[in-house]
Amino acid sequence: MNKFCGDCATLLDVQEHQNYCFACNKGFKKLNSQQKVVQEKVYVHQTAAEFLHQEARPLIDEECPKCGHGRAYYTTQQMRSADEGQTVFFECVKCGYKYKTNT
Repeated sequence: MNKFCGDCATLLDVQEHQNYCFACNKGFKKLNSQQKVVQEKVYVHQTAAEFLHQEARPLIDEECPKCGHGRAYYTTQQMRSADEGQTVFFECVKCGYKYKTNT
């Protein structure tokens, strides 16, 4: 049975009288075979490329005029004078069709 450090979750070096963690420089008393692991640490690994490919644009329930799909990414921008409404740009999630509306 593998034994792991309770502080940093590093695999312990099994020695005769104790288990030793090289990362923390600590020795741990050996557990008898009756004891069980009651806590598990899970580390999520994500590469920079995976992180950058995640979609960060906001979504809205908007029907695409081309394919009829009900979800679209959107952005807003003030295209006209300040006393007029903004322009909302949409991009269909399914087909990528881009369209806009003035509000």
